[in-house]
Amino acid sequence: DAARNAILAASIADSVRIAQPLAAMARNKSLASSVRESALKWVGRVAAREGDRDATRVARTILEDRDDQLDVRERAVRVIGEEPDGPAYLRANYATIQETTLRERAVRMIGESGTKADLDWLRSVALDQAERTAVRERAVRMLAEANDARSLRALYDQLDDASLRERVIRVMAEIGDNESRRWLREIVERSS
Repeated sequence: DAARNAILAASIADSVRIAQPLAAMARNKSLASSVRESALKWVGRVAAREGDRDATRVARTILEDRDDQLDVRERAVRVIGEEPDGPAYLRANYATIQETTLRERAVRMIGESGTKADLDWLRSVALDQAERTAVRERAVRMLAEANDARSLRALYDQLDDASLRERVIRVMAEIGDNESRRWLREIVERSS
């Protein structure tokens, strides 16, 4: 707790250059994961303020290190997702991420940016039969959060997994607008 509070205080202090020390703490595997996560959380913001491009890369280095702790790598995904080019980086490097929890976090961060390229990518993940169902479901949920109801309705017939189709139905019911209700009636009336 003391370390996290000290990091917070240093991060908001005026005229202090701490990006490199924070980056070093984030990389230091001998520190507690909570301290490393706190350092990662602040290094992106502080490095941007200080104009320190080297320090901003620490999250990417940690994410790519498969021997690092999973919770620290998950924080790295969050930090990367907050960077201006972070979602594009996560999309480009997604195939190298093996862990389901990290893939789900990457899908979430990409979906939160909400650009057309990101939403198109989410649709491709939802349709990818080789992808884990939990990750595909996260992609469907992110499309729902992006209020992309039209796309979800179109996606429904292309989905091969019953649980994913059920997720789309639940989302349409939650949206509840006239178009979604009309679509739900059509689904109910399908004899197939």
